[in-house]
Amino acid sequence: MPLYRAKFIGWLAFESLIRQKGIDFEWELIIMQEKNDEAMAYTTIANYIDGLREKGCVKVVFQSLKDWIPLATKIVQLTNLCSPDSRIWTHVIADYYSPPLRLKTCYDAFKESIDWYRTSKLLHYDIRTEELVVRRVSERGASCKAVRMELAKQVEVSKLRKGIDGWFHRACSRINRRPLVEFIDCTDNWKYGFNTHGFHNLTIERGEKIKHKTHKFLPCDVDLVSTIPPEILIRLRQARGDLGKHVIDVPSI
Repeated sequence: MPLYRAKFIGWLAFESLIRQKGIDFEWELIIMQEKNDEAMAYTTIANYIDGLREKGCVKVVFQSLKDWIPLATKIVQLTNLCSPDSRIWTHVIADYYSPPLRLKTCYDAFKESIDWYRTSKLLHYDIRTEELVVRRVSERGASCKAVRMELAKQVEVSKLRKGIDGWFHRACSRINRRPLVEFIDCTDNWKYGFNTHGFHNLTIERGEKIKHKTHKFLPCDVDLVSTIPPEILIRLRQARGDLGKHVIDVPSI
């Protein structure tokens, strides 16, 4: 879990992780975050430890960074902090609410001989307007992507800040030296999780795409009220009050 200026939204990812279902395996959570005035407090993160353990998380690692580093670099460093015997790598971003069966579905998929896991669709929720759209996911995957740890651990450091999914997919493909064997989750799990727009620093243009239904961001008939816990929606609406306090700041390299 890479965090950056997640003070106002990081709770969303943690709330989804303590609501995972069907866990009959062990997993670990590696967190990396830069120090700044919008960093998510460690005490806030610590409040979720017991809930994570109840859902099978056997280890939580928190790495604090003095200075900002590009997301691609952070992902490689996070991967290198994983336990040597880990078999599957996946990552969640601060403004993403994972579906309750995310970890279970991913784990079961890798019981077969696959290299890469992805979902077929993703929901996106604009905190400012409460508008909801669905995005068709390309073969590069999205925030739900998972890959064999053997491949992930060989990806070299990059200073890339955008297009991370495509870069990671290409890197793993080169290491694999053959097309990745992919599993596409075509169930309706995507209806029970969502990305948000408002506090995310790396895709500032996402709001315009949601507004104008462009770049694979399409209208949808999903109702979050019937798929997401009501307390989560209440907190998201309350979070709109913090949008004015949020600093959109992605340092130059």
